[in-house]
Amino acid sequence: MTRPLRRILGWALCIAGGIAALAGAWGIGAYAWGVIDVLDEPDQSWMFWGLVFLFGGIMMLFLGIGAILLGREALRR
Repeated sequence: MTRPLRRILGWALCIAGGIAALAGAWGIGAYAWGVIDVLDEPDQSWMFWGLVFLFGGIMMLFLGIGAILLGREALRR
């Protein structure tokens, strides 16, 4: 792979990874906010139905961190 293409790919991975990591952090935060919001309510089903945001956020966070690390490795070479 040529050097300019590797640099573009590295930066693209870093930017996409950063966006994915931010989206993952938002998902985790949305679940935590929702759980805190329903603690006093009689219907606390959000704790179950909101797990989609929690698990999706965890996956996006790990994918984003992995993409950032791959992008940094591509830029380092």
